[in-house]
Amino acid sequence: MSRHVNKIRIVCLTLFFVFALVWFAFSSLTAPVADEELLTPFENTSVKPVIGYKTYRGYTYRTLTLQHKDSLPTLVFVHGTVGSCVDFEKYMMDEGLLEKFNMLAYDRVGYNYKDKNHVKESIAFERDLLDDLTKEIPNDNIVYVGYSYGGPIALATKKKLKK
Repeated sequence: MSRHVNKIRIVCLTLFFVFALVWFAFSSLTAPVADEELLTPFENTSVKPVIGYKTYRGYTYRTLTLQHKDSLPTLVFVHGTVGSCVDFEKYMMDEGLLEKFNMLAYDRVGYNYKDKNHVKESIAFERDLLDDLTKEIPNDNIVYVGYSYGGPIALATKKKLKK
């Protein structure tokens, strides 16, 4: 009997440590960072993104923008659940994409660095925020890119986009 109890304890402890390690790795790799840290990867590149803050329905959120030419289409990045605009840094430094697109990423409400707001669990709210964020961009010049929960948000837009 005590052998079985010891085996169960070992399995439980092992599972606990594996879970803790995975949780720590996931949360540290996807966590939003301060503005200074967000710009650090761009320091030794020709890419100079602009950090901004916008407000929608009383909620403030952060944007990261690369605007080269008004005539270029804009890639609008929508991160998933547990993510931030940090997730798109590599795309925003890609020379091939930089030649063909302006880029815009943002932290969804509740996912900003040190955000005091609760996450909005409504696709309608997220969609409306996204439509408000992109209202200045002509519809035929927008390409939405979303992953995880950001994908359905991007697909839910009310804008009539070019196919």
